[in-house]
Amino acid sequence: MDCDSLYIAANKALTIWRVFIMAKNTMSIIKGVATGIAVGVAVGYVGNMAQSNKKETKKLAKKAATTITGMMSNFVKG
Repeated sequence: MDCDSLYIAANKALTIWRVFIMAKNTMSIIKGVATGIAVGVAVGYVGNMAQSNKKETKKLAKKAATTITGMMSNFVKG
């Protein structure tokens, strides 16, 4: 096998490796975009529900704040 054939084979192998890495990175970007869309839809839905039912939302927010405060105080103590 001469040097040119070896160079061509190595170049093809590196090209295949680059395409594999690029596809992997693209999938990571797609997963991130899909996660962002899902979170945006969830936040939009919660915001819409908060607008329509303010009294219940206020009650739930107060419960959540109390729970978080209790968790943080237990964390600081323990």
